[in-house]
Amino acid sequence: MTDLYSLYTRLAARPVPSAFEAEGHALLRELLSGSGLTLSADNLGHFYAHRPGRGKRILITTHADASGIMASHVTEEGFIRFGLLGSLTPAALCDREVKFLSGLRGIIRSEKEAPSLASELYIDIGAKNRAAALRKVRPGDPALLCDAPHRTGNRLTANYVSPSLPMALLAALGTELSSLPGDADVTLCFSAAAEVDHGAVRTAAAACAPELCLLVDVTPSGDTPGSAEVCPVKLGEGPVCRLADKGCICQPAAVDALRSAARTAGVSLQEELRPAALSEAAHIHLAGSGIPTAILTLPVRGLGTALQTADLRDARAALQVLRAMV
Repeated sequence: MTDLYSLYTRLAARPVPSAFEAEGHALLRELLSGSGLTLSADNLGHFYAHRPGRGKRILITTHADASGIMASHVTEEGFIRFGLLGSLTPAALCDREVKFLSGLRGIIRSEKEAPSLASELYIDIGAKNRAAALRKVRPGDPALLCDAPHRTGNRLTANYVSPSLPMALLAALGTELSSLPGDADVTLCFSAAAEVDHGAVRTAAAACAPELCLLVDVTPSGDTPGSAEVCPVKLGEGPVCRLADKGCICQPAAVDALRSAARTAGVSLQEELRPAALSEAAHIHLAGSGIPTAILTLPVRGLGTALQTADLRDARAALQVLRAMV
């Protein structure tokens, strides 16, 4: 049986920012080595693992990029100004440690007590002046949060539960796919640039031209004090079938296929409507001549903040559903 937690910890320890997904392809190739799948990547940074088959063409996809920051310029005093890549807010970044791809670490500080703009923040890397800082960091260099992931029972907490846990689900399925029964033609896609442009996945969907797509994503849990979620879902109560969001009303046939797989796997799905949320499904279902698309999500606390929490039991149940889908 695949060790889902082990895959997750390896992915959570090596997140990659938007537009730099190629930095993570070596790890994906390592995790899927010996799987018997055909591995490839395209010009945009999407990574694919394919099992050929004579049956229905199925695409299962999740994004591979993490929210981060990008250096924009260096002050005369040697501090790094930056812009945001993805969904992290300035308030969530204040006084957090970040790491550049080079391994250099710095601390994000704020000019104000309650920052609301990225322009009010800067990174202190300990440089004496601008010249010294530019020997270590250049404009365009990305950085990510770098707290160590930890586990308490079934609860997983990390800077990047998303995208690491959905990615671990696809990697786990990939390690088993060649040995699973069924004749479906299955492509697993770890898509690029979702944190800055949900539309990037459309090129992958068009290239694969599946008859059915399942998007694996995360969703805010509604089981915390003060939650105002319209359809609250809970950690530890199972994966979630999203029926619709701002950009996609999931086609009934696709939803039925997801529900059927859950019944086959003996998994009880939570269900949700997310009328204000936008996901990659908005672009997947419009690719080519149209692709029936379903959305399977994992409840996560703290989305958009520096630390997120998920439940391993939800992920394990989701993996059972994925096995039944193929």
